[in-house]
Amino acid sequence: MTVKPNLVVAGHSHLAQKLRNTGRFAAVFDVASASSLRALSKSGELCSPAAFMFAPDFDEDLPDAKVPLLASGLAASGFTVLVHMFFTERGDVFGPGVIAGTGPMSMADLLATLCPVQPSPVPDPPPESWAMPVMTPAQPPAGAQPRPPLVSLDAADVPTLTAGQELIPGWVDEEAASGTHRHDGVLEAPDVQQEPLPPFSGSALRAVGSGRRRRLVLASVASMVLVGGIGAAMLVAGTDTAERPSPVERSAVPSSGPAEAPTSSPTAVQPGNDSVPRQVRIDDHLVSIEVTWKDGGGSRASHYVVGGLVGHTPTTLASAPPGTTRAVVNALDPDADYCLTVVAVVDVDRVSRAGPVCTHRVKRKG
Repeated sequence: MTVKPNLVVAGHSHLAQKLRNTGRFAAVFDVASASSLRALSKSGELCSPAAFMFAPDFDEDLPDAKVPLLASGLAASGFTVLVHMFFTERGDVFGPGVIAGTGPMSMADLLATLCPVQPSPVPDPPPESWAMPVMTPAQPPAGAQPRPPLVSLDAADVPTLTAGQELIPGWVDEEAASGTHRHDGVLEAPDVQQEPLPPFSGSALRAVGSGRRRRLVLASVASMVLVGGIGAAMLVAGTDTAERPSPVERSAVPSSGPAEAPTSSPTAVQPGNDSVPRQVRIDDHLVSIEVTWKDGGGSRASHYVVGGLVGHTPTTLASAPPGTTRAVVNALDPDADYCLTVVAVVDVDRVSRAGPVCTHRVKRKG
């Protein structure tokens, strides 16, 4: 059964009524401004799945809620977002996933974009009642010679072999008795001992890895490094920086002696300091948080925003490709505090993290 999505039409009440009359959506919300959209988000009436479309009459009455920021954030959260060509013509730039209109669209095109229909499976018809057909013997063609009658063989005429009795020549084929088989015109291939495969090497695994698998691995590494490195300290409300061991403490650790021979066991990921994100800042929009930073690794590292609600286990909330210094975390609880950490991952052996940055909503409201 297909689930009807919700639809938010921003800045076009007449079109919202037309789309509501199609019956293709669970609910159609008509919002005229950014403040109305924020109020709808806080009300809890809007739920997934949902689609959004922004029309030219949408009032950007909030300084931190312009159409490019709203549309890009919603698309990054997995929602379907369609913007009128008016915004691209005025020079707005949107993130990946935002559908930017290039000209007038018919109602059929709008519905196909905002609410693609998936045909429901048609159940098989119930089986019809039927009866076993009557089998009639085939009649021989005219002039055909009659077949000779089959010879009836009683069970008493068939020899049997009891336990311990030797095989009688003539009843069992010599090939069957010896366990060998011969086929006319076909030579059986002799048994071939297959050589064992060479041991599997790690380089072969790296050669076949795809880009998507690499991104998933790096995101997992970012979360594991954060959980193992800062633990609960990151999620204490009001904490803006994480304590780091001083260089004197690190240098005071005695050497373990001569280097041991390498083994096949995996090594732990060691955080590096050459690509630590600098000057991490957050811009709190209640239902979303924009995170910015300065790249400390020369645009070599992918960045991940890891964190969550204060007191909860941190997870990966957003990501940014190398060279990008901005990410948006959406779909947040406006009445709860969050702590976020930017983690830079060059590869699985070079991971760096900045100090956590937290919101102060509860303290500000109390």
